[in-house]
Amino acid sequence: GSVAGYLECGDPYLLDTARAVVETTFWIHKNSWPRHAVGRDACFIRAAMLLYRYLGEPGYLRIAVSAIRDVVASQRENGSFGDQGGGTGIHQWGGYISKPWMGLMAVGGLIDYLEMFSDDKADTGADGCVKRFADWLMKERYDAEGFKGWGYQHDYNGLRKHFFGKTC
Repeated sequence: GSVAGYLECGDPYLLDTARAVVETTFWIHKNSWPRHAVGRDACFIRAAMLLYRYLGEPGYLRIAVSAIRDVVASQRENGSFGDQGGGTGIHQWGGYISKPWMGLMAVGGLIDYLEMFSDDKADTGADGCVKRFADWLMKERYDAEGFKGWGYQHDYNGLRKHFFGKTC
């Protein structure tokens, strides 16, 4: 939003805000790496790509490429992405649950990157990652009262079951 606002009205505060958000989020992400799951945290890649697209500043492309590689590394073998519903230790159990919407957020910036660099000169693996996720997403659709769709959760730890812990 800040990038769009800057492009519309030229207010340097909006550009400074967009830059600060992308750079800070990137370094928070790197400080937490490696992680079991990356999903909504990858949304800043879209802003980095916007800054690169409209300003041509190579630092934002470097940020995007580095973060894209982390998204690719966090993708599961079956093409899905885990939830980010928890931090670390015992609270990171959410990372074992597959959620379609988490994957949609994870690959958004990759699609923006591939729109500009369909040949993937930086060899990020973005194209394969997006395809694997799309294949998983289509395979996971199910019929719900005559409509094809997806549930909130799709598996636990790659298995076709869910784990719901009990409280004592």
